[in-house]
Amino acid sequence: MILDQQTLQTPGVLIGLISTGSGIGLLSGAFLTAPLSQHYTGGRIVQISVLVILLGCVFQPYTHQVYVLIICMTVTNLMIVPANSILGSYSDLIIPNALRGRVTSIFALCNIVLGSVSSAVAGILLAVMGYRNAMNTAVAAVLVTVLVTFTSRGIRDIPSRDQFSNLTPWE
Repeated sequence: MILDQQTLQTPGVLIGLISTGSGIGLLSGAFLTAPLSQHYTGGRIVQISVLVILLGCVFQPYTHQVYVLIICMTVTNLMIVPANSILGSYSDLIIPNALRGRVTSIFALCNIVLGSVSSAVAGILLAVMGYRNAMNTAVAAVLVTVLVTFTSRGIRDIPSRDQFSNLTPWE
């Protein structure tokens, strides 16, 4: 999106506002984490989160309007903190202590590699497919994530936070 805005010669201050939308979403989502945790299971919070992320992404391919993109980025990032809170806590509780270092290292390595590769892939997709098709590819990836989240028993069965103290690591 940022590369596309640069090619449209959007002023830097407006491009910065698009990124500000991401920050607003992340900060607002942090305030939603505790109330959501009181009313929903962890699995339901993750499912709601990916749906909200999809909602924020679905309009991005069809607009170049900065203010619409700010709203999209705010919505897209709104539920990242609640989802990460649940998934991170749950993962930490179910990983056996004997494997914790190895699992954490592999997870960190995957994040580093995927983070590095994703920007290059986004640039290639933008150059080859154009903005709309590249963004639709990203939306399709989020849609697959939504489908996996709703069909995965492992996600659905994540308990509420008040039940986390009853979890035991996998053996």
